[in-house]
Amino acid sequence: MLKQILLIVLFSLASIFVHAQFSCQDTKANKTSATATPPINNNGKSDTLDILHFDLEFDMTQIQNGLLTGVAELTIVCQLNNIFQVNLDFLALNIDSVKFNDSLSCTYSFNNGPHFPVYLPDTLNSTDTFTLAIYYYGSPVQDASGWGGFHLNSPYFYNLGVGFAANPHTFGRAWFPCFDNFVEKSTFSFHVKTAGGRKAFCNGIRTSIDTSSFGGDTIVSHWSLIDPIPPYLASIAISDYEELTSTHANMPFILLAREVDTNKAKGSFANLPAIYDNFVTRYGPYFWQKVGYAVTPLGAMEHATSIHYPRSDVNGNLSSEDLIAHELFHHWFGNLVTCETAGDMWINEGLAEYASNQYLEDLKGYSDYMDAVIANHFYVMRQAHITDDGYHALYNLPNELTYGDHTYQKGAMVGHNLRGYLGDSDFFSGLTTLLANNKYGNLNSIQFRDQLSQITGYNLNSFFADWVFDAGYPDFNIDSMQVITNALPEKTVNIRVSQRMLATTKRFTNVPLTLTFHDAQWNTASYNVLFTNADTIYTLLVPFHPTWATINENNKVLIGVTVYDETLTSNVIRQNTKGLMDVYVTANPDSARLRVEHHWAGPSATGNENFRLSSARYWRVTGTFPAAFQANAKFQYISSASNAYLDEDLLANGEDSLILVYRKDASHEWAEYGYYHKDVMGSPNNKIGRMYIHSLIPGEFAMANGKSMFKLEENLQQPTFTLFPNPATDSIIIEHEPVNSTSQWTIRDVKGRVLLTGDFKLQTESTQISISSLAAGTYFFCTGNATQKFIVQ
Repeated sequence: MLKQILLIVLFSLASIFVHAQFSCQDTKANKTSATATPPINNNGKSDTLDILHFDLEFDMTQIQNGLLTGVAELTIVCQLNNIFQVNLDFLALNIDSVKFNDSLSCTYSFNNGPHFPVYLPDTLNSTDTFTLAIYYYGSPVQDASGWGGFHLNSPYFYNLGVGFAANPHTFGRAWFPCFDNFVEKSTFSFHVKTAGGRKAFCNGIRTSIDTSSFGGDTIVSHWSLIDPIPPYLASIAISDYEELTSTHANMPFILLAREVDTNKAKGSFANLPAIYDNFVTRYGPYFWQKVGYAVTPLGAMEHATSIHYPRSDVNGNLSSEDLIAHELFHHWFGNLVTCETAGDMWINEGLAEYASNQYLEDLKGYSDYMDAVIANHFYVMRQAHITDDGYHALYNLPNELTYGDHTYQKGAMVGHNLRGYLGDSDFFSGLTTLLANNKYGNLNSIQFRDQLSQITGYNLNSFFADWVFDAGYPDFNIDSMQVITNALPEKTVNIRVSQRMLATTKRFTNVPLTLTFHDAQWNTASYNVLFTNADTIYTLLVPFHPTWATINENNKVLIGVTVYDETLTSNVIRQNTKGLMDVYVTANPDSARLRVEHHWAGPSATGNENFRLSSARYWRVTGTFPAAFQANAKFQYISSASNAYLDEDLLANGEDSLILVYRKDASHEWAEYGYYHKDVMGSPNNKIGRMYIHSLIPGEFAMANGKSMFKLEENLQQPTFTLFPNPATDSIIIEHEPVNSTSQWTIRDVKGRVLLTGDFKLQTESTQISISSLAAGTYFFCTGNATQKFIVQ
């Protein structure tokens, strides 16, 4: 099943983020509880008794009036000795009687549920098998969220097996007595009488349909599911459905829609066979009797072989195809192998959400898959901690967050990262073997880890400790890169990589990283390294002289960095980028590569003691720039959910002290940047504004609290000279009016210290000044009447 993201109305000036995968899907997050409620675990019942089979008989001829009559016959085997009571789960319907082995009446205690103890006429022992037949009637219920349970939306009558406001979330108990947990797996048969020309559709295969025994428009439909499932995956859908049937790869496919929707259904489900083929190829056989979808007003719910799919997504196009894929994939993780507890729900939902990205790889190409993965990653970094009220581990979430963003979206991200750790071969073959070994069973997170480790031979302890059992994310950065010239064609490169942490104090360990080197001629070379724990200098031989480098440019392992990265062949404007920085390229005479990394953890705090760096983020700008390349940039600061509260620490006391700082890399000190201005956008205390960077150059940018070391650009006295190039490297040229007497110049740093001084030559119009002694940073060229800021790279 797949939830809809709770829509958050973004502040009108914030970057608009549209995540198309979640825009039309049904709400599966209960956000009403203010406390972290543990999920109820009903698994213990299944240690005492095992329900082998449910035979469910329903008279639904009055269902349009909200009434059903049912007989649930349970075939049960004892797991222990001295069994004299069966503690069933059941809700709200009226009990008429209970019979033991089709003859003896049983006493019971029932007051509209949720507990329904039945007292057996005899004491039974281990391996004894018996039947209980419960006769009941009434109007079935929904859970408090309005999603799970039995729906009477004429002309549709159907169930959804999960209650989002319920505890436990499993919700088979809404329409038949059962052990309502994830581990009680049983086979099912259904016998459903309907009227008004309506038919009933259930799990498994329809064994027969009787249209003549009762006369009129009464129909009895018989269904059989021979593969065991937990009660929450049992289903029924009743309407005047058209049956769109086909066979693909020797598997029967059935799509149920009312006549008004059949053409749209054909369009929306056009790629279902191809999606099926992808999953079979990647994850192993489909072990079920049919592939089935029933269109219902609400969905989506992965009832085994009879998925209930929302009518709103049957629109004739492929815009919700990811939802079709997500629900089908549950027939691998969710239905075939089921999470053991609600605390392991990421196994069901996170991996299904991952698969709703992965299927694109085979249908459309690897780049489409990666586009979906990167979009999901950006959503996780920006929004998951907002909608879920904090950063959480995937494992053992509180009950109200079982179906939240961490389970689905972070779970999908972690599924992709697991693939990156293992590599494609071990990932897909490992999951295929894991599924086959646990077919029709359950897994908890520890068992998942240990079994997949044994299957692949890869120790996954670090991966699960970091990504599943703990909250937060790692952020890796290139602190410095030293290229050593030697006689070999290759260059020896010492590259220092450090780790920062977001929402955790624990360092991630044994993380596979890919270091990619670039030079000015567009050559690239990539090397796989392992970041064990400590910040590390890697020494590598590179076949050219690199000018810049990246970490995990291939995105095979996603970390706490989101990126805008583009090859540019002309002047462009790029807004709302995943680098959280708008880019305005103003001069681009040749192809350029521009990469803006937004790091979601605060930078290392080396540098100027006169300001306080952001604890939440910084930017790293790299790329391949032609000589005359020029770009400006803009980003927003705001203290609100729309900006993920990134700048809350700096804006607590308003915006007056907010400045922009820069360094070439972590081997240099931070200093206030020379070319920017701040637009406070109204009151300086409203915590909303923009920073404009007037010359975007390679290096790292961050916001800080501090006192500006120089006047804002617009308040500087207009210089009577021209300084170029800017940014500069070894020297600058000053073009000026001819001078008739000695005129002194100085170069100062951002702290006001004089670093260089000299005189203009008499009667000259330009002066070249060596700046080779200056480190990369921001400086000020000053004469008696004016000051000009410039950058040294």
